[in-house]
Amino acid sequence: MTMASNCLKHGVELNLYCQPCNCLICQSCCNDHSGEHHATKSLASVLREQKEIFDSVLNDTKNEGLSCKQSIQELNILKEKVQKSLSEEDKVIDRMVETRIGEILKEAQALKIELQQIGKAKVEKIEQEIDRLEKRGNKLENACHAATETVSLPNSYVTQHDSVIQKMKLLNVEGRRNLVVDKNPHAAQFVKEAGKSRKPQLGKVLKVVAPRKLQLVQELENFEDAYKVALLSNNMLAVCDSYYGSKQVVIYHQESGRYVKNMTLTLQPLNRWGPKGIAVNADGNFLIARKIGIEVYSPTGEYLKTITTRSKELSDEEVDISSLTTLSDGRILAGDIDRSIITEHDSSGKLIWMMRTKIRPFYITSIQDRQVAISDHTKNKVVILDIKSGKEALQKEIPLVQGISYDGQTESLLVVRNEGSQYQQPISRTGVVEQYCCSTGRLVTSLAHGLYYPKGVHLTADGQFVVADQSTVKLYRMI
Repeated sequence: MTMASNCLKHGVELNLYCQPCNCLICQSCCNDHSGEHHATKSLASVLREQKEIFDSVLNDTKNEGLSCKQSIQELNILKEKVQKSLSEEDKVIDRMVETRIGEILKEAQALKIELQQIGKAKVEKIEQEIDRLEKRGNKLENACHAATETVSLPNSYVTQHDSVIQKMKLLNVEGRRNLVVDKNPHAAQFVKEAGKSRKPQLGKVLKVVAPRKLQLVQELENFEDAYKVALLSNNMLAVCDSYYGSKQVVIYHQESGRYVKNMTLTLQPLNRWGPKGIAVNADGNFLIARKIGIEVYSPTGEYLKTITTRSKELSDEEVDISSLTTLSDGRILAGDIDRSIITEHDSSGKLIWMMRTKIRPFYITSIQDRQVAISDHTKNKVVILDIKSGKEALQKEIPLVQGISYDGQTESLLVVRNEGSQYQQPISRTGVVEQYCCSTGRLVTSLAHGLYYPKGVHLTADGQFVVADQSTVKLYRMI
């Protein structure tokens, strides 16, 4: 818009504003172009409007400036708070580190003392054993000296039968169970004990003592597919029936020495997976492994909660809980075959730690609360691990193991395995029960043969031996 004081054409004051032409004009200019009908405004009104616009923009600018100052103040305050918080966090971390270092030093000192005590106890035990063996050696030497007599060929041996029997009685030193005095005048029988053969000195017959056997005392029937078993106490038995079929857990209690069906647990319907393992916790509640978690039921069968085995950091990871066992202090060990780990939980179910395994823990059993044995029938292996350190104590190749249980009386593992297939027709009856030494992994003996397709085993302190054998559950007694 052109700014001038007087009209160049008419020489009078410019007092109007032509909107279409965007210029100042006088009244005479407006009259000259009256036929064009241009919209005009007085110069005073135009100046007022421009001043209002300017004032509005000026106020907005001032307000924005004030807002910027206020934001700067708030950011400075926030900066001070963050710096103060970082300083406090540094102090907290320093205190935590110092505290943990102190705890570790205390734990190390306690461990040293414990190891010294254990070493001292072992040395004392070894010295006692040396002393015992020296005394026993002296006894045996004296017995051999007293019984020394040359025995000639069998003809003279028969005539000297009474003398030989007396000499053998002298050799039968207290505690020497390998020697048997036989009334047969033609043979002095010796026993092969714990796999160690002794050469007979008299007679010609070497007798091998029969290993522990199983006596069938009861058979529970009408299962779709008995998968795993657990003796929950001296008078309660639980059976996981059909991982793929009916998906139930049947509880039995003992009456007059025999197990009678007590109830069937109604499992949570939202979990489509069947029971894959069972145990009981310190409160007497049932723990049932169902792939994605461990469901807890009261002794009356009421659902209480589900224990998760996932860590908070990996809450979306795939899991498959396939085995369970509990320790004497209430801790729970769960075998996860998807991640090949064992998770440890306290008695309430809280996750304590995880232990990686080289094989998938389809079956699990605890060994005196110090070790745990796991088996993987797909890898044909049984592994014994230390619970505290996770270190491998023993690895043994055993084909097609589908159930393990610890025998505290003989310090051995009882194993069920299948040499055939459960789908083979006719059924092959190739399931066996075997006994293996925990320290060496050596096969001690075969206890039972001719089972259909066993997939679970459990042993209690009172000698009850239970095998889940497809459509039946067999209860044996060790003899």
